[in-house]
This record gives sequence, structure tokens and C-alpha cells, in this order.
Amino acid sequence: MVRSEDGKWRTMANENLYSSKMLIGAFCRGELARELTSLSYGIEKTHADGRSQVASVSLEIIESFSTRRTEIKVAMDGRGLGTPAGNQRAAQRAALMTRGTKRDVDRAELREMWQRQANGLGFDGTALTVDTVEWSLGSAGKDRGVGRDAAPDGPAVRRGDLFDSPPKIPADAAMAWAVEHLSEREAVFAKTDLLAAALAWKPGSVTIGEAEAAVARLEKAGTLHACGLSALSTSPSMRV
Repeated sequence: MVRSEDGKWRTMANENLYSSKMLIGAFCRGELARELTSLSYGIEKTHADGRSQVASVSLEIIESFSTRRTEIKVAMDGRGLGTPAGNQRAAQRAALMTRGTKRDVDRAELREMWQRQANGLGFDGTALTVDTVEWSLGSAGKDRGVGRDAAPDGPAVRRGDLFDSPPKIPADAAMAWAVEHLSEREAVFAKTDLLAAALAWKPGSVTIGEAEAAVARLEKAGTLHACGLSALSTSPSMRV
């Protein structure tokens, strides 16, 4: 709701927000992965939509802290609805059915509870951080020429680099993958879906601005063609 200048309350239209929900999710996941990567954490992609996790944290630890996911899974099991991965619609219903009333949380108390839980599982977050910093410092040494054919007065260069073709821009590689992925099922797809797929290619490797620039290059090259608004969406559509 929004209050206008005449003092009346009106409902804001949210069709564009709703139609872009997949893109917004991909954007948030990509930015999180980018920030973690900048801190030298390894990122492992776990789902086609770009969901990922810190590579050095075991699945046992992740599942132990994913209490909300466990609640949804138990609710689905009790009703014979399968698994969250296999039945996403049922998972959404189960999420609504098991959602508790929101309340204020004492952050200090919550942090202490998480610490006790981590200790019980033998997980040391501090050690993980130290290992990440040490790995980052070691990688910096490798980047300066360790294990490469380095010239005495210049930067390290592999012999193959002198003859290899220039590497493809990450955004172009992501967009090529996105187009191929979406066009396997449809010849026409929403631009938001195309951008979301590109961001999900390798989480954190491409920004939304870079993905949009890659779309523009494909349009200019004649690979993609804009075809107005989709009949089912307020988002512009693209045709291969």
C-alpha cells in the first residue's frame, strides 16, 4: 500500500515484480556467491537455478542447520507428498502450513545457540576462515608465476597462450549457455528468464549489468530478436 498526496491509500501494482521473481532470486544468489568468492571461499553450485553452497562445509553440517527445510520435509512425508525437490508446488504448500508466527529474536541468544550446535557437530567456523585466508595467500603466490613459464622481466605467460584464441568473455559464455538451455524447450522466452539463466550459469561470475550487455550483443549480431511482451508475462520476450 502507498499513501498518495490526497491522503488516500492505494495498492501498488506488483505485476512486474511478480513476473521477475526468478530473476530477482538469481540476482540475490549471484551477488551472495560473488561476495563469498571475493573473500576466497570456494563456491559449489548445487542446483540448476544457481543455488550454491560453500564447498568446504559438509552436507551434514548444512542439513543440521537447515531446520526450516527439515520441517517442510517432515510435513510432506506425513502427507505422502514426496520430496521438496521432486514436488515444488507441494513444498510451497507445506512451507505455508508449517510457517510459525514471526517474533522478535535475541541475536546474542541465537548466536550462542548456533555456536553450541556447531560445537556439538564438531564444526569450527574460525578454522574455516583461517584456512580460507591461507588458501587465498597461497593462490596469490601461484598467480605470480609459480608453476608457469615466467619470463625474467615480464608477467608469467603459458606457452599455449601465445597461440590460443582469446578467451570468451564470461558474460558471453553465460549467455550462450542460457540461450541453449532455454531454447531446448521453447523458441520464445522471457528476457527475465534469459537473464536469470545466465546468472545461474556459474554463480557469482556474471553481474546483471554484464548479462544485459551480453543480450545486447546477441541482438546486434542477429542471434536474438526482441518480440515484444509475452502473452503470459509483462516481461519483454526474446526469440532465437
